[in-house]
Amino acid sequence: LPFLMGGDTDGERWRGRLSHVRIYNRALSEEEIRVVMRGEPGLSSEPDPENGATDVPRDNVTLGWSSGKFADKHDVYLGTVLDEVKNAGRANPSGVLKIQDLDAETYGLDRLEFGRKYYWRVDEVNAPPDLTIYKGDIWNFTTELLAYPIPGENITATASGFTEGQGPENTINNSGMDTNCLHSNSTTAMWLSDTSEPGSAWIQYDFDKVYKLHEMSVWNYNGQLFLPGYGFKDVTIEYSNNGIYWIQLDNPPELIRAPGTNNYAADTIIDFGDMTIKSIRIAALSNWGGGSYNKYGLSEVRFTQIPVGARKPSPDDGASDVAIDATLNWRPGREAAEHNLYFGTEQQTVTDETTAVVTVSQNNYGPMSLDLGSTYYWRIDEVNNTETPSIWQGDTWSFTTTEYLVLEDFESYNDIEAGQEGSNLVYNTWKDGWSLNNGSTIGYFEAFQPSMEAQIVHSGKQSVPLFYDNTDVNFSEVTADTADLAAGSDWTTGSPEELVLWFYGDPNNAAEQMYVKVNDAKVACNVDLTQAQWQELFIDLAPLNIDLSNVTTMTIGFERNGAVGGSGMILLDDISLFRPKQREN
Repeated sequence: LPFLMGGDTDGERWRGRLSHVRIYNRALSEEEIRVVMRGEPGLSSEPDPENGATDVPRDNVTLGWSSGKFADKHDVYLGTVLDEVKNAGRANPSGVLKIQDLDAETYGLDRLEFGRKYYWRVDEVNAPPDLTIYKGDIWNFTTELLAYPIPGENITATASGFTEGQGPENTINNSGMDTNCLHSNSTTAMWLSDTSEPGSAWIQYDFDKVYKLHEMSVWNYNGQLFLPGYGFKDVTIEYSNNGIYWIQLDNPPELIRAPGTNNYAADTIIDFGDMTIKSIRIAALSNWGGGSYNKYGLSEVRFTQIPVGARKPSPDDGASDVAIDATLNWRPGREAAEHNLYFGTEQQTVTDETTAVVTVSQNNYGPMSLDLGSTYYWRIDEVNNTETPSIWQGDTWSFTTTEYLVLEDFESYNDIEAGQEGSNLVYNTWKDGWSLNNGSTIGYFEAFQPSMEAQIVHSGKQSVPLFYDNTDVNFSEVTADTADLAAGSDWTTGSPEELVLWFYGDPNNAAEQMYVKVNDAKVACNVDLTQAQWQELFIDLAPLNIDLSNVTTMTIGFERNGAVGGSGMILLDDISLFRPKQREN
């Protein structure tokens, strides 16, 4: 909206434009003003790490954001106390103003603390002469933990015996626990031994692999009334890294008697000093019954481990539709100096380490050069650089690559006039009869009508009409330079074996012979052009007998099917390169 703005005493005026106007019947609070402005030109946005992110690596954290439209500089605030970050400013930095007048949209941090929640904001500073500062939103993220829980499904619990309905699995299956890790006093959610001699009861935990064990937390037997007397008191604790040879833990603590009430928190924490352990056995020497009871029990036992193995793979384990030029990434083990990568199409060779190993110093590898529609397996073994060097074998992960490469989806074309910014006219990429002197026209050509089809599409938002008219010529065709198409000129990338395109016919179409040419190799397509439905056309690349690493042109055409030519129109969409074994029949 153009407007004139009143000027000074000399009557001078300035011209301007308004885009949005909002009128309120009351004064807005500071927070309401910020809500109104959120997403408007003044404020920073799109924080990285994203707001509320958890498990953020504490090393090499780089804060990132998108600038406000008119921002020239940035002030970055960071701290662990919300009010300090919220209230700080240039006049009262409070130790949380990390940098002022930063030019970049990123800011690197020093090593952060384990398991801490950090608050941050970015104030946007406009360019001179006004130097207006827009106070940013408060964002937060939480750093990775020092040690992580070993999931119950990764542990097998066995015991000397158990009372029916109170098996040892109850100590690792989360039964009786609430979201705050507080245990109930329901006995069916605990383990209780069968009747046995005092001191003979034991329970054992076998992990799915060797872990660097940090701590063990114990909730003792927590039945009501006299039942906490069944709880372990004096114990021996043994550990093993192979399940064969056992070592006794020195001076294990007395396990604290449970209260017998709901909302029971773990009250015995045993430090394992980050030792490499696969199995733990706890044997009772006495219980809290003072010799009156010959049963022994526990409510819950949990373990934490230092993450020395590779984790958090990217692509995700089991991911599909992965790009064939993907780069492998992973969260490195805490002590890793090098990374041994095993990679291949056979799961067993990766798991058994019979495939070739590649050793890298960074926690990434790529970009890769993979085949379409193929499943790959990979594993990272972390090589530690500690006083006692060790290799931590990783899990075997997998992903499946995308089934096709897009040559053309016709989504980018528009009707902006040639020579204007952003113009992308379909006939400038797909040359038709107007420039190639044949009977084709690509795109609607009536005045004031969009050139692309927006109602009948195979996927996306638009397809393209292709008209053919062989009444005065022998053929109608359109041709594109493959360098202008998404997949480019090298059709060996990803090892495709078929060219696939989708077309939509019309009952009024003349039954001309459709064909496709790749370079000069021509393939006749026996299709029904009169069907008003989407049809998929497959063209085997091998019989073309051309150099698929240097495809220069692709042509779609129609030639006379008899002495007299006819005319018609089809819609084209989604031209791709496939591996045939992956397509749906």
